Amino acid sequence: MKYQIAIDETGKCPVLGSISMCCVVIKSITFFRKYSHLGIKDSKLLSPKQIKSIYERTSKDKDIEYYYEYITPLEIRMSQEQGFNLNDVEMRHIISLLNNIKEFWKHEIYLDNFEHNREHFTDRFDRMAPLNLKKEAIEELKKKGSDFFKNFKIEHNSDFKHKVTGLASIYAKYFEEKETDENKLIWGEFGSKNPNDLKTLAFLYKNLAKDTPSPIIRTTWETWKRLKESPEEVEILRQKLQEADLI
Repeated sequence: MKYQIAIDETGKCPVLGSISMCCVVIKSITFFRKYSHLGIKDSKLLSPKQIKSIYERTSKDKDIEYYYEYITPLEIRMSQEQGFNLNDVEMRHIISLLNNIKEFWKHEIYLDNFEHNREHFTDRFDRMAPLNLKKEAIEELKKKGSDFFKNFKIEHNSDFKHKVTGLASIYAKYFEEKETDENKLIWGEFGSKNPNDLKTLAFLYKNLAKDTPSPIIRTTWETWKRLKESPEEVEILRQKLQEADLI
C-alpha cells in the first residue's frame, strides 16, 4: 500500500516567533475520506478554530504519523552569520524531518517548492544534505543519484493542490499557534506578529531601547533592522502608536 507524505511550513512572514514545519505520514487510502467532513485544505484558508479542530480530531488516528520542528529567530540569525540564507535553513529542516521517515522514502513525498523551479530545489537539497542527513541516508543519496528524487512531488502551491500537503500546513499552523500562545503568556500581548499590525509594532518599539531584546523578535527581518537604524522611522512609529493609544 502506498503512503502519502508531505512537509510544509507556516509563519514565514511574521516578525515575531518561529517558523513552524511539519511532516505528516498518512498510512491509509481511506484517511481523507474518513475526515472529508472537516474540510481539510491549506491552512491559510481556515480559521484558528478550524485548524485546532482538525488537529485534535485527526492527530490520534492510528493511520497518521507526524513530526514537527521550529526554526527559531536565534537559529535564523546564527545561520545568516554563518553564511546561510533562509532557504538554506528551511531546507535543513526539510532534511531533518526526512531523517525521521527514512523507511518511507519509497512512497510519494509532497513538498511545497519555495524555489523558482524543481532544479533549484534539488540543487539546494544536494548542497545541504551532506551537512544534515544521517550517514546511511547520504550513502543512499549517492547511490541513487538523480533517481533519489523520483518519488518527490516538488510543486509550487502544493498545499493548495493536495490534501496531504494541506494537512501538513494545518499541523504546522497548529504548532505555530501553540508557540504563539505560550509566548504571549511569557511576553504579554503582541498582536498578530505581522509587521503591519500596530500591536506587533508596539511590542517591537518597546524592545528597541533594551540591551537584549526579546528572543521572539526576528532581528534579521527588515522591519526590525529599519527601526534600529533609522531614528526617523522610530519617530513616525512613535506618533502612530501614541495616536492608537498603544504606548
